[in-house]
Amino acid sequence: MGAADRLHQVFLNLLENALLYCRPGDRVTISLRRTPKGVECVVCDTGPGIPAEHLPHITRPFYRAAPQAVPGSGLGLAIVEEVLRRHGSRLEIESRTEGPERGTQVRFVLPAETGASSHRARQGSGDHDVSPELGS
Repeated sequence: MGAADRLHQVFLNLLENALLYCRPGDRVTISLRRTPKGVECVVCDTGPGIPAEHLPHITRPFYRAAPQAVPGSGLGLAIVEEVLRRHGSRLEIESRTEGPERGTQVRFVLPAETGASSHRARQGSGDHDVSPELGS
């Protein structure tokens, strides 16, 4: 399924974000399920949500929707997006700040491996810098 250490970093970053922004009593749910395209991974929380105007920007390096709310550099989601891109996946983020469905859902599908692609992922698992390009 790719570079295990990098995928571990993806899950840690997503879980850390969910837990940092949740309030006491909020829930974080993680689900994994096999789909025809691979393994779907979803992290949902019932936290305050991300305002819509921030959603298009939150995967940019150093962008922070709530810079004073919690500590951080603003690199976590940029790194997650780059690692997933290198694994043939795409980060999808939905969030609501009001109503009974308030919270954030982060989703991606790790493609099923076949032959040469799985061999390449295992061969190069520790040799790649996954830092996002900061000049873009």
